[in-house]
Amino acid sequence: MLLWQIIAGRAITGLGGAGMVALISVIITDNVLPSQVALTRSYVNTVNTIGRAFGGPLGAAIADTVGWRWSFISQAPTALLCGIFCMLLLTTTEGPGDKSSDRFKNSTASPKIDFLGIITFAIAITSLLALIESWGKGKSESSLVLLGATVGFGVLFLLIEAYYAEQPLIPLSLLKTTSAIYMAIQVLLLFGRQAHLASLSPYFLWTRDISATKAATYLIPSSIGFTFGSIIAGVLIQRFVRDLS
Repeated sequence: MLLWQIIAGRAITGLGGAGMVALISVIITDNVLPSQVALTRSYVNTVNTIGRAFGGPLGAAIADTVGWRWSFISQAPTALLCGIFCMLLLTTTEGPGDKSSDRFKNSTASPKIDFLGIITFAIAITSLLALIESWGKGKSESSLVLLGATVGFGVLFLLIEAYYAEQPLIPLSLLKTTSAIYMAIQVLLLFGRQAHLASLSPYFLWTRDISATKAATYLIPSSIGFTFGSIIAGVLIQRFVRDLS
């Protein structure tokens, strides 16, 4: 029962985290000049990466000293404090990059969420992850079922996006543009980075017989590199890409 409680908690925090990431992008785009967006995003990534770099060792240290439950409980006051800061500091005034008011000023149509696309996409991805895990454990019977679920819901998702959804979750028309190349590169980079981060600490924990706190510190060099890379990329984009303003 405890395992499913942890999984459910991670799912809820994942929903909130995904919404926060999307909302941050909207806030930056609406309040910052186009030429400043990349650099501002690099600052956000820097803060995010610092939290990841020190959050892992801190959570592991708490788990090693007072218990793993406090690694979760201690996040509640921090989240509440961040929410209060957002309520007090974020304003609703129109920024230099805000085009949303002009776009929707005369529009009365409410946004239509692609629930079917979200559900089928989530099932397809979950089935794919479970399929990979079953392959690793050599479970051939469950692998066939999961493979069918992955392919079936994946195809269903594409059909919904192409022919049914009025506002698709992933507009397939983007795949016909040059943006598809950049999106594919981004997906591959995130695959590699997330696989690296998810495997690094457990690898040292199991092979070196060290504490969870020390194993988590191996994430810090990767986070430092990501921080500097993000800032450098933002500065280069601001300096050399002239058509953003």
